[in-house]
Amino acid sequence: MTTNHSGGGRTTLSPAQRDRAAGVLVATAAGDALGAGYEFGPPLSKSTPVGMVGGGGFQWAPGEWTDDTSMAVVIARCAAAGGDLRSEAVQDQIAQGWIDWATDRLGVCLTSSDTTFVSRTIMR
Repeated sequence: MTTNHSGGGRTTLSPAQRDRAAGVLVATAAGDALGAGYEFGPPLSKSTPVGMVGGGGFQWAPGEWTDDTSMAVVIARCAAAGGDLRSEAVQDQIAQGWIDWATDRLGVCLTSSDTTFVSRTIMR
């Protein structure tokens, strides 16, 4: 791995590191989808079988991930493109990515001023 921390430099990952990063995103999505149907529900007993059942508070389809994974993917894409996650421009891209997901999945309609507000709020 090569890194330039002197401002605006890009981190270059080895093939093994890229594979690990992809594995983290796949595992995140799988775990998120597994738990989506149980989110906001009561605690399960230790003997309760857990499955990829969907449902939950937002009626997820079996195997569908939630906003948690959607946000991780947007952040990973910005980072993979070499974006500085501390910059306002990249934070706005991240917020817009979430808004795009929310609009598509949840039917939420947000304006560009909402994008700026969300960006400043979630990145603090």
